[in-house]
Amino acid sequence: MQYLKSSLGYGNGEEGGVFSGLSRFVTSGLDYLPQSVKNILGYDDLEVVNPEGELHATNKMAEEHSGERKALWERLSKLIGTDVLAVSLSLPIWFFEPTSALQRQAETMEYSELIDKAAACKDPVERMSYVAAFAISAFHHTERSGKPFNPILGETYEFIRKDNKMKFVSEQVSHHPPIGAAHADGDGWAFHEVSAVKTKFFGNSVEIYTTTGGRELSFKDIGETYTWNTPTTCVHNLIVGSIWIEHYGQVTIKSDKSDVKCILNFKQSGWAGARWHEIEGAIVEGEAESPRIMLEGRWDDSIKGQRVAADGSTPEGEPYLLWEADRTLPPDNKWGFTNFTVELNAADIKYEQQLPLSDSRLRPDRRALEKGDTVVASSEKNRLEEKQRSERKARDGKAETWTPRWFREGDLSKGELSWIFLGEYWDKTRAMTPEERSNSMLFY
Repeated sequence: MQYLKSSLGYGNGEEGGVFSGLSRFVTSGLDYLPQSVKNILGYDDLEVVNPEGELHATNKMAEEHSGERKALWERLSKLIGTDVLAVSLSLPIWFFEPTSALQRQAETMEYSELIDKAAACKDPVERMSYVAAFAISAFHHTERSGKPFNPILGETYEFIRKDNKMKFVSEQVSHHPPIGAAHADGDGWAFHEVSAVKTKFFGNSVEIYTTTGGRELSFKDIGETYTWNTPTTCVHNLIVGSIWIEHYGQVTIKSDKSDVKCILNFKQSGWAGARWHEIEGAIVEGEAESPRIMLEGRWDDSIKGQRVAADGSTPEGEPYLLWEADRTLPPDNKWGFTNFTVELNAADIKYEQQLPLSDSRLRPDRRALEKGDTVVASSEKNRLEEKQRSERKARDGKAETWTPRWFREGDLSKGELSWIFLGEYWDKTRAMTPEERSNSMLFY
């Protein structure tokens, strides 16, 4: 198949983006082999700095607890090369921000208006461009270095956009391995996500990659479903230096109805900030995978598209903006939250009284950290972790298994996602009696 080698980041190392390299044609596969950070990290005195240098509360707390970081290293050094999620490891409170991992899943939906735009497109190539923009925008919030709290089994999170055009719900359906299932409904579309990851610890960094699950977007009126994988994530400088995050690898978005697909290359950062957060890619069509739209930008900032003529090599028109991140930030923003993240944590008294008592907003450790009380936050985090261990031991002793309430396990052999939304959450939670709501309590 013919491809623009330079535009997708493969080839002779020449500099230049998608648009500048549009006329250079090559024949190439699209294999991507992520470079192991083990080759560049792991020295006790190595410091890799965030090229943009900004420190939020988590990094500042990490600097203030340098002695604890050294003590943590003594524990973590024994885990090099392992999946740290598979071992019982309680991290200090200064690693965390006041969110749950289920809320982090909800942040995927910050730019859900891109899905609305995709739903309105008649042209499958144009529709794919907005699906791709949404898939990329879902990583905007991940530049924060604070770790969300691990959800306990059965924990839930819900969110309704102010315009009521999107509803989101997620549930922690498994603890070992940790799996969070999520579902969102919009005007004529439904989005599904299963977060099931493994990690590999390298000393001063950890790689995070998806094992099963992925993301799925269905358009009800069009009768079309898009699926895609996620790139590898690497958290740098866990022990030495300022913590920073990057994503790298190939993401492929496919349609079950058309022969249009999108191939994205999340570039791995070089030294001194080269290729910092960069993405290049192409929307291709047909068996020949002829380029129709080239994509270029950064996952934390914006994405532009460039139409390609029928010959597959000539630029057509001017580059145009598909998505741009909202850079306005809330006041007193010590956690580096976006306005959308602050909205995810908010709940007035009336709304809070409708929530099941399993909702992440109600976690006592999260609430204490949000108020700046790290002593209570640490104590509550440890209590919840011990509570979960005790409950699991009791279930094992009775040979019982946990059954999620709002999702069921899918049949992969039938092409289903690994977890399927049952569709009962909104009706049942809004019809809860006081006794049923009390029985939904998880955190005490």
